[in-house]
Amino acid sequence: MEVFAVDVGLFGGIFVRKVLFPAIGDYVSGHDHALDHITMVSQGRIRFRCPVTGIDRDIVAPDFIETPARARHEMTAVEPNSCAWCIFAVPDGDMTGTA
Repeated sequence: MEVFAVDVGLFGGIFVRKVLFPAIGDYVSGHDHALDHITMVSQGRIRFRCPVTGIDRDIVAPDFIETPARARHEMTAVEPNSCAWCIFAVPDGDMTGTA
């Protein structure tokens, strides 16, 4: 099942988006952002794919991976109850590039 962000916030110029993956196979479909960012896995295991960078591997908590701006990427849960965070530095509080 496709999953979506459950918590979103802007704190001191840092934008964070929390995504929960309740079941194995839950996913966030391919997308990109206007800004460089990191994806941090805080619980479980996520398969991260980014054809632009050639990355196709599991990220096991606690760990993170960098994704350049405009690099299409997707995530799929390999373990149930996994949790990932998208984290961006947001210049001047402009969240335009985080979508």
